[in-house]
Amino acid sequence: MYGESPHLANDSTGAGFASSFAARPFSSSRRLTQRENDIYPRDQGPVLFCSVATAMRKVNIATSIVGVCLASLLMSACGHVEQERKIEFIYLAFGTSDAIGVGATPLTEGYVYLINQDLQQRIPGTFLINLGLPGARIDALNDQVRLAKHFHGEADLATVWVGANDLVHGDDPSRFQTDLRQLLRRLQSSVSTTVVIANLPDLTQLPAFRAMANPAVTLARVKAFNLAIEVEAPYVNASIVNVFGESSPDDFAVDEDGFHPTKAGHRRIANLIRKVILERVGLQ
Repeated sequence: MYGESPHLANDSTGAGFASSFAARPFSSSRRLTQRENDIYPRDQGPVLFCSVATAMRKVNIATSIVGVCLASLLMSACGHVEQERKIEFIYLAFGTSDAIGVGATPLTEGYVYLINQDLQQRIPGTFLINLGLPGARIDALNDQVRLAKHFHGEADLATVWVGANDLVHGDDPSRFQTDLRQLLRRLQSSVSTTVVIANLPDLTQLPAFRAMANPAVTLARVKAFNLAIEVEAPYVNASIVNVFGESSPDDFAVDEDGFHPTKAGHRRIANLIRKVILERVGLQ
């Protein structure tokens, strides 16, 4: 949901997270050649992880990073072959910095990875492709989805959490809705027919905005962004996770940041999203 601390929104120096990239490829037959290493916990299962520094906010940079990730993913072979695993279920996560675990320690305690762990237990062979992009607004996520079209609708699940960065930067809710409509329809037609999207919590109650008011962060604007999600999701049969109604401001406080979910908050978000996913895919 969130990409950068609101206090760094105009920080051109890009203080934030170091770039990182790790990929494990698969072939069209859904056979994975994986080199086991210590980058991810063993119980995470196969993961493609893409993150960039907070400074990389330009769409063309975001596009190139995601392009490299997907190109690597679609390769059919890699050196140092040690083990093969069959891919049974592809999970794509679209979002911003909290999708890669910002606020949780370690990052693999973030909500996307917690969902992936649960899916691994229920569906052995689940393969996570995390396209979280720090600082991203909806235009950058639209670029991610354009590149993810290479899956030709074969992904089994796509989750989306977006809008907070757009709101904090003062973007128009009607423009957000137009872009969201494009994103969801492209996602449903070209990436996955099973889409789960979360709405925004009440950002006005987050410590960051209680301590320092932002004129763009009002309850009316939060509701307008959530209305856009509520209106557009049904057109693609996307399931909505009601974070607004089922989360607490305490879920999102993290040290002096006061903006990203805490480790406990990530668990709470994961539980909310997981519940909707399980209902949607027929697992309990």
